[in-house]
Amino acid sequence: MLDLNKPSTSEIVEQLLIEGLVEEQGKVATSNGRRPTALSLVSDARLVLGVDMGSRTTTFLLADLQGKILRFERLPTPLQPQPKQWGETIIRTCMKLTKFATTEIAGIAISTSASVSPDGQSIVSHEYWDWKDIPLAKAIEVHTKLPTLLVHHVQAMVEAERWFGKEQSNNFLYINWGEHIASAFYNGSSIMAEKSRFGHLPIAPTGLCRCGGIGCLETVSAGWALSEKHQGLSV
Repeated sequence: MLDLNKPSTSEIVEQLLIEGLVEEQGKVATSNGRRPTALSLVSDARLVLGVDMGSRTTTFLLADLQGKILRFERLPTPLQPQPKQWGETIIRTCMKLTKFATTEIAGIAISTSASVSPDGQSIVSHEYWDWKDIPLAKAIEVHTKLPTLLVHHVQAMVEAERWFGKEQSNNFLYINWGEHIASAFYNGSSIMAEKSRFGHLPIAPTGLCRCGGIGCLETVSAGWALSEKHQGLSV
């Protein structure tokens, strides 16, 4: 999948072993040929800080390399957050969580439903907030001194499923059904997420969607639509 040759792979693995990020787990049984050596991540070699910018809540967590959550916090997301004020809140909360780190933090990953720049540094635009060309990752990196990356939220979910999910497959469609409906397709080598419009498939003749369309799937089954239908009750 990474298109690496054997010498390059060996060099990378050797460096990871030296840095203590991976460890050998013994030989793997095979029907023929040289038995390969299994490797696994050293869970406490580094920590990661994750932020999920949801439409109702924003979640912060500190986790190890195996996905074990060590610290967790959640804040209500303003209906229309202002970039400067909300960015400052995110920075403060990230700084707070870094104080609980027991080892080096590798970096910060921020998931968002917004359109993200190719380098993962800026929010290009947001479908529901008045955000445009906001260099959020750079601002957080300046204050925390940690490498920071923005990623589309469904892409982050697919990556998590690939790394930690029980079912292993080279091709699958992932659907996130919550406040909004989003999806991504993984084809074994790449993830197609941002351009997916699963929640906006036209299925009904009426019903105004938040995207401006009429009769989208979200208008009859997304969390926001069900909440409006049942007088504001959360789902």
